[in-house]
Amino acid sequence: MSNENEQTPVTIATIQKLVETMRIVGHYDAAKSQIDQATYLWFHKDHPNVVSDETSIHTLAVAVQGILWAYAHDSRQNPPEWLRQSRATPNTPN
Repeated sequence: MSNENEQTPVTIATIQKLVETMRIVGHYDAAKSQIDQATYLWFHKDHPNVVSDETSIHTLAVAVQGILWAYAHDSRQNPPEWLRQSRATPNTPN
């Protein structure tokens, strides 16, 4: 019987296998994936088989905001006005 607290030793082969499965995701793909997931969670948050909460949805949406901000910065573009406004507006508790 194995102990649940036992850790499998990390080997070079394990690390190589993990690295091989990694892929580089661009700004667009990352933002699209995260906003799609946030939208899905928002519209399915009351479904009994979907684990979702407002904090998770907000975190994904803010991550998209950060990606768009970084993309604008990296491409030397001015961010859209709505994005600049969202950065300037502090989060206030309800």
